[in-house]
Amino acid sequence: MSNRQKRLKAEIAWHGGRVPRGSAALATVRQILNSRLFFDVKRHKYAYSLTNDCLKVVLRERTKDGDLILVCPSGHGRDYDVIPHTVHTFGVDIAESAVKDSSRNYPQVAHSAGDALSLPYVSDVFDIILCNLFLHHVVDDGWKPYLNEFRRVLKPGGYLIVQEPSVFYPISWVTWPLRMLLRAVFRSEVVGHVPHEHPINTSELARTMVNAGFLQVESQGSSWVHNRLYLPVARAVARYQHVLSHVPFIKHTAWMVILVARKAR
Repeated sequence: MSNRQKRLKAEIAWHGGRVPRGSAALATVRQILNSRLFFDVKRHKYAYSLTNDCLKVVLRERTKDGDLILVCPSGHGRDYDVIPHTVHTFGVDIAESAVKDSSRNYPQVAHSAGDALSLPYVSDVFDIILCNLFLHHVVDDGWKPYLNEFRRVLKPGGYLIVQEPSVFYPISWVTWPLRMLLRAVFRSEVVGHVPHEHPINTSELARTMVNAGFLQVESQGSSWVHNRLYLPVARAVARYQHVLSHVPFIKHTAWMVILVARKAR
């Protein structure tokens, strides 16, 4: 089994909620990290509501009635909530369990099971591709093969819209080394990630998009509100973060960064 096949197997298991149980000590650490001291559903929902709101604006500015939009990968369908209702939406994911879930919950979407490296669509068909929180899972594969495939199925002048966690986000400087330390101690992931996912250099991703043949690559900070920030702090940060969202380099220090790349006409 190749390294990519191993990563795909881990991704599919992760989609199905199958996380290795590990030792009793690992279970205790997970319980602590997921306690209200470190994690709360309200904080989690608030943080992602901010990133979703930003995605909605970016999509609204670039869609027309009747556009064809592909969500890749579609996961369990949560990204469909940011898509305007006046377009035709398609979703593809390699995990068949995720496709079944999203088909049941979003029957208005045309779903397919497929690999992002070999999409089951003809060339030049979509006006927009939304790729949310995926490319930080495939750093080891290299981004360019995925970007090439996205560009293939986009219409001339179409947009690729990507959102990813940034390695320059200050909290990542603490959480990433801590995650590596805990993984080394317990030989397993502690907080429910797959082993190969991690924040990425979003500036490097922008350069790779250009090298893959995309034009007019734009980026903006989506949100500086991490999903584990206490709500009073999160709300204070949210009140002022719009000031930073388009400032060169500073925008790449956000928790989440949105990149918009356009295919040549």
